[in-house]
Amino acid sequence: MKKKIITLTISIIILINIILIANISADSGYDELDQYQDIPEGTSAPLIEYNLQELVQSFIPTKEILTRVEILCNYRPSQNGPPANLKLSIIKNLDEQPLTCISLDHKQIPKKDDGPDWVEFDVPNIKVTPGETYYIYCKEEFNPVEHAGSYEWIYNKNDPYKNGSAWFHIYERMLETWVWYYGEIYDFCFRTYGCNNYPPEKPSIIGPSKGKTGEQQDYIIVSTDPVGDDISYCINWGDGTEEVCIGPFLSGEEQTVSHTWSEDGDYEVKLKVQDVFGAESEYTTFQVSMPKQKQFRLFLYELLFEWIHNFINLQF
Repeated sequence: MKKKIITLTISIIILINIILIANISADSGYDELDQYQDIPEGTSAPLIEYNLQELVQSFIPTKEILTRVEILCNYRPSQNGPPANLKLSIIKNLDEQPLTCISLDHKQIPKKDDGPDWVEFDVPNIKVTPGETYYIYCKEEFNPVEHAGSYEWIYNKNDPYKNGSAWFHIYERMLETWVWYYGEIYDFCFRTYGCNNYPPEKPSIIGPSKGKTGEQQDYIIVSTDPVGDDISYCINWGDGTEEVCIGPFLSGEEQTVSHTWSEDGDYEVKLKVQDVFGAESEYTTFQVSMPKQKQFRLFLYELLFEWIHNFINLQF
């Protein structure tokens, strides 16, 4: 009976741990689908052709970090040659510089004859403000060949996405200028992925807890970020010197740091970690002692000298 109770207790503990781990993973999961409009309408699509048209879709994220974007698209071949690279950017306001961007070769885009498909643009991660408007900006990079192949981004004209709309940036030859057109009821097919920003784990520090003044002491420090962001370390050596920050480094990559204490005493070293988006870990503290060895030796020398001096006086 006791064995059954023990077995049941262990099973319950294991089950609880599994549930806790699952909850943590669900709460801090990396790269979840955030915003999307994935309902195409027929086969029609605006063209990104001849460097004369750029296409934009606005959206409102709910995650703090934007990690990647997918769009439903294809390219249309031409006897004059393939299109140039397709560039996707994330911008905060129209006509502003990209917050992040990436370009794909036409070989990574499905041909029109094969039908449109979802294409992933794994942009460098950026921090965004949930609830504010951002834009997915697609354009063909400069192609000197006229009437070469072109791209198509599939859309829906029934206003299926309520948190944004399509925009068309078109070069008007008659006006010799670029003009923005707002597609109120149009939405391109897109998906954005993201995650919330969680602080790095409390760092560890490995090294000597005792040393000698004037001698360099080496320490190994390491931490990991739950979503794999690069991290920087900030170290306070506890001796009145300024806090030192180094990095960024890859998450989970051990680093060696060094310090030399100039005075004897006991010191509290403090170490924290910060990811590239500003989330900070708790401090790790480490006690280091620089014993008063030199002063003790000097005391012995003085005591010995005094003894010799007194001994000589007694003899003479």
